[in-house]
Amino acid sequence: MKRARERGWALISVLWVTAMLAMMAAAAQELTLTSVRAERRALARAHLDSDLDAGIVRALLALDDSRAANRWRVDGTPYAFSYDGIDMTISVQDEDGKFDLNEADDDTLQPLFESVGLDSRSASAITDRIVEWRTELTSSDTHTLNGGTDQDYAAAGRPWHPRHGDFQTVSELNLVLGMTPALFEKVRSALTVYSRNDSPDPNVAPRLVLTALNPGNPGQVDKIMSQRAGGFSGVGLSTTQNNSSAATVAPGSDLSGRAFEIDVDARYAGHHSTRRVVLVMTGDTSRPYLVESWE
Repeated sequence: MKRARERGWALISVLWVTAMLAMMAAAAQELTLTSVRAERRALARAHLDSDLDAGIVRALLALDDSRAANRWRVDGTPYAFSYDGIDMTISVQDEDGKFDLNEADDDTLQPLFESVGLDSRSASAITDRIVEWRTELTSSDTHTLNGGTDQDYAAAGRPWHPRHGDFQTVSELNLVLGMTPALFEKVRSALTVYSRNDSPDPNVAPRLVLTALNPGNPGQVDKIMSQRAGGFSGVGLSTTQNNSSAATVAPGSDLSGRAFEIDVDARYAGHHSTRRVVLVMTGDTSRPYLVESWE
C-alpha cells in the first residue's frame, strides 16, 4: 500500500514537472513570437520613415524641375508616387496661398473661421484673441474686447499668457483662449507663419482659403479652381493649358524666401504614416533650402 502511494506521488511529480516545462516552453515561444512581431513592426516603420523622406526629396525635385512640363503644382494638388514598393500621395502647397497668423488682421481672418462653422460673434472673438496674442504689450493696438488679456488667461486657469510677439508655429494657435483641437484641425491647412503676407495669394490658395476669400459664393470658388486647372497667369507662376503644369513655379523664378509645405502620405505592410515639412528656399545652390518645420 505504501509502495503504491509512493508510485502515485512520483507519477504526480513527473506530471507536474512535465506540465511546468510545457508552460515554460510555451511562454518562451510566445516571447519569441512577440519579439519577432515587434522587430518586424520596427523594420516596417523604419522602412516607411525612410521612404517618406524619399517622398520629400521627390517633391523638391519636382518643384523646380529643369523640364518645366514636369514640374508639380504648388497649390496642394496631390500626386501619386511609388518608391521602394511603397505607394505614396504627395502634395506641395505654396505658403503664400495661406493666411499668415502674424500678418492677417482680424477682419481678414474672421471669414476663415466662419467658413468652418463658427457664427459671426464666435469668429470675431477668436480672431480678436489671435491678434491680441501677437500684439506687443507696449502697443496701443489692442484687441481685448473678447477676452484676450493676460488676466483673462489666468482667470481661465491657463498656466500661460499671450506671447505678445509673433506666432512661432501654426500649432501655437492651440494655446489661444477659445481654440479647441477640433477647430484647429478645421483651419490648420489654411494657416501659416512663413508667408509674411497680409492676405493669401488666390492663385495658389487651397479650396478652404478660397472659400474664406469668397464667403457665400461657392460658385466663384469652383470657377477659380476650374480656371486654375486649365492654366492661368500669376506672379512667379507658369501659364499653360496643360493641367499637369498649371500653378507651377515659372522657369527662372527667384525662389529665395519662398516657403512650401510638402505633405507625404504612405501605407506599407499594414502601417500608415505621414510626413509634413515646411521648407524655405534660400537661392543658395550649396544649401538650397532650410527646414522650418518637420512633423
